[in-house]
Amino acid sequence: MEDPIMLRRVIRAWEKVHFRGQDKGKGVIRDKEPYYQWVTKRSQEVKLSFILDPPIQPLPPESIPLSIKEVEALKATIERLGRENEELQISLQQVSNERNEMKWELERKKAQLEATEEKVDKEKHKRKKVKVGIEQADLCLEIIKEQLKQVEK
Repeated sequence: MEDPIMLRRVIRAWEKVHFRGQDKGKGVIRDKEPYYQWVTKRSQEVKLSFILDPPIQPLPPESIPLSIKEVEALKATIERLGRENEELQISLQQVSNERNEMKWELERKKAQLEATEEKVDKEKHKRKKVKVGIEQADLCLEIIKEQLKQVEK
């Protein structure tokens, strides 16, 4: 509230409220009809913009009259859609199973690929070691051949 005079009037009005028993402050106001009437009267005097009317529940929708043929057609449509829903659920389950199988197969193949790559790396390392060994053996043979030639001379 921007009007200080109106604010003082509201504060004074609330200071004059006397609570009885356990109803100090919080509680259901609608259960205390005299208090509700007093608040309504007082808010109109002070010109507060409270919404004092209880909320109105929306009315239930009115039923639309249908012919027997329309009702039967709607029931047939509901039944058809129910069957389609079941078929789609089964199809979804099958596709999900296929997807899971493919996923499992992919994981299995990835594991096989990693194992094969590991074997290939080990074989390459072994071949490299053998190659180095052969080269060293060739070098030793060359040295021995030269020594034999020198001894023969």
